[in-house]
Order: sequence, then C-alpha cells, then structure tokens
Amino acid sequence: MTKRLFVLPLIAVLLAGCGGSANEEEIVFISPKGAPTLAFYDQGVNPNFVTSGEPSAVLAELQKNDKDVVVFDSINGLKSIKANSANFGLAKIITGGNFYLAGIDKTADDKGVFPLPTADDVVVSFGQNLIPDIVYSKLCSDYWHIENNAKYVASVTDALAVLTSGQYSGGKVDYVFIAEPALTTAINKADANTFGKVSVVRNIRSEWKTYSGQDGIAQAGVFVNKASLETKPNKLKDFFTKLEDRIDTAISNPDVAKASLDLYGNAAEQVSRFGFNSTIMSKVQKDDRNGFGLVSSTESIDVNNFLESLGQSTFDDSYFVTL
Repeated sequence: MTKRLFVLPLIAVLLAGCGGSANEEEIVFISPKGAPTLAFYDQGVNPNFVTSGEPSAVLAELQKNDKDVVVFDSINGLKSIKANSANFGLAKIITGGNFYLAGIDKTADDKGVFPLPTADDVVVSFGQNLIPDIVYSKLCSDYWHIENNAKYVASVTDALAVLTSGQYSGGKVDYVFIAEPALTTAINKADANTFGKVSVVRNIRSEWKTYSGQDGIAQAGVFVNKASLETKPNKLKDFFTKLEDRIDTAISNPDVAKASLDLYGNAAEQVSRFGFNSTIMSKVQKDDRNGFGLVSSTESIDVNNFLESLGQSTFDDSYFVTL
C-alpha cells in the first residue's frame, strides 16, 4: 500500500509534465548511463527518457533528428557537431567534474592534507589525452608543480579495477586518477585488496576552481535539437527549469533523489536504468559533497573559457543555443 501511494503521485507528476497525455510536444531525450542521469533521478518511468551504456550510441544521436535533447560529453559532442554539421547546439553543462586523485596507503599531515605523487610513485590514470587527463596534466605542471608520470588504462572501469586491487601490471600502485561513483564503489568494496586503505588525496574540480577561477570542468552537456527550438520552445524551457530544480535538489537534499530511485525498482533495476544504485548515490552525494559534480543553478561553466585554459580550440556561437 505504501508503495502504491508513492507511485501514483509520481505518475501523476509525469503525466502533468507531458500535458496529461501523449502529444507531439513531449521532450524525447537520451543520456549515457552514469553521473549525468542523476539530473533525471525522477524520470525512470518516463518512456521518453532513454539511457544507454554505449557512449557511441548516444553520440550518434547528434547526427539524427528523432531526439529533442541529447546529453553527452560536452567537448566531444561539440567536436562531433562541427565535424558532421549536425543540427544541435550546446545549451548547458550539467556535470562540472567528478574526478579525484585517490591514494593507497597514504598518510595525511597534521592538517589533514595528503601528499601529492612524487617521481618515484606509481600513478594510474585513464583516457590518455582526453579532457580529464589534460586537466590532470595541467594541474600537475602549472599548479601542483609535480611531474605527471601516469600510466594509463582505457576507462574508469579499468581504473576502478586498479584501485580495488592496488596493482598495475603486477606492481604496486600508489595513486589512481578516477571518477565518481567508481571511487565510492572502491572505498566501500569490503572484499577489495585495498579496503580501508584508499584516501581522497585531491578533489580535481575543487583544485581546478582554485587554479582557474572557473566553476568547474566542462564535462556532461545538454545538447538541444535546433528544430525542436522552433517547434517546442515552451516545452524545452519547462524541461530545463525542471532539470535545474532536480539538480539543485540532488545536491542539497540527495535523500529526495534516493527516494525516487528506490521507487523505480531494486538496486539491479536502478543500475540498469541509471548506471548506479541509490545506496552508492547517497554515499557520493551526502553531506553536501556533491561527488557527482552536478552544476547547480547558481553556477555556470563557460566552455570556451575552459578550453582556452587548456590551450584547446574553441567554438563559435553557432554551436551554442540559449533558451
């Protein structure tokens, strides 16, 4: 009975958001599973919300016209739009960096600060020469003034395996550059070789903000179909208003997001839909930590300023949209 009382209002809210029935003005949107989907924590039962564990499948939607909104890595999305003359524009950054430098068997000083890697330490990172790696390298050279001697694995999943095993190519690892929620998964994995030994050495978003003055890293962005701007302007404005409200709630009151995720289904069903479960989400977001790196309604990340800071090529105004 309790579950029914919660589910019926949730369905009513969803129907109200769609005008009470299916119609041509519903917003159809897709996101890769993982951190960006926390911004849609109450949309699990919405048939117009599509998630995918294959980033390439989401990226391909920028070359089609059957979605109103596509959520994807902002820089790679912009590059794809430019290369393919796609009819989408970037409207908003929703995750501003959920990257961390984790240490294994490291001891903090009397101020609680953990040491940075030295030339003798083994550091493992992921995605060589992609934006997270470029940010890390920039911090190493220009802010921390240390050598970036990282060894690389292909993905965050691979970095998680390194952090839980403490091994890389048969040798001991000292530090791992990793993203949430993989970091919290590793810290809480009781059967891991490194259980109880993993520490958060640096929050990369915080370090980048101190170094650059920017609110964060241009990570996941919301791309809007320019045709939909013409045919569904009011629905899109409503979509973004609700999106910002959910983001602010997931930052300041993650228990609300957890309740919605729990209504969707059990832990396995949540992972299948969102890429994480409510328990891990709560641990990542608790105590105003915002480990998922969501960008609040009071923050703004200028993509071109971010790219200029990294010495990367920028994009002209035609690749952005304003609602």
